[in-house]
Amino acid sequence: MTKNVFEEWLQKERYLKVAPFLKGKVLDFGCGDMTKIKLDRIIGRPVDYTGVDKNDAIEGMFDTVVSCAAFEHVENLSVIVNELKKHLKPDGTIVITTPSPRSKFVQELLALTRLFHKENIEGHNYLSKKDLAALGNMVLYKKFQLGMNQIAVFKNK
Repeated sequence: MTKNVFEEWLQKERYLKVAPFLKGKVLDFGCGDMTKIKLDRIIGRPVDYTGVDKNDAIEGMFDTVVSCAAFEHVENLSVIVNELKKHLKPDGTIVITTPSPRSKFVQELLALTRLFHKENIEGHNYLSKKDLAALGNMVLYKKFQLGMNQIAVFKNK
C-alpha cells in the first residue's frame, strides 16, 4: 500500500525524532518501506542500517534497535523485545516510537477523511507509558506531535 503525503510526513517526523539515538550498527524492526538511502536522506547523515519487517529473521549484533510506528501492530511485545535484545550489544539501545492512546480518536477520524489508510490503524494496540516501561530498562520517555506520538528509549542491561 502506498502512503499518502500526510503519512509520509509522519514517517519522516518519527525518524527525525529517533535520529539522535541512531548510533553504530542500526537494526530497524518493522521498517516497512524505509531503506538506508531514504533514512540517510531524511536525517542528513549516513547510517549503518539494516531493516527488517516483523516476520523477517534477524542476523547479527547491533548497537541500536529502532522501531518507528511498528509496535502497535505487534502482539506479544515482551517476546519481540526479548528477541530484539538477543541481537543488541551489551551497551546497546532500543528506541521505539508508537502512537499514544490519546491519538486513537484522531487517527480514526483521519481514516474517515482518508488522510490515513484505514488498514494502517486497524487492530492498533495503543500503548501507554506504563505499557512501554514494562518492556525493560526505560531511560527516556517523551510525547511528541502534540502528544499523539511517543518515544521510549531503553538501555540494554
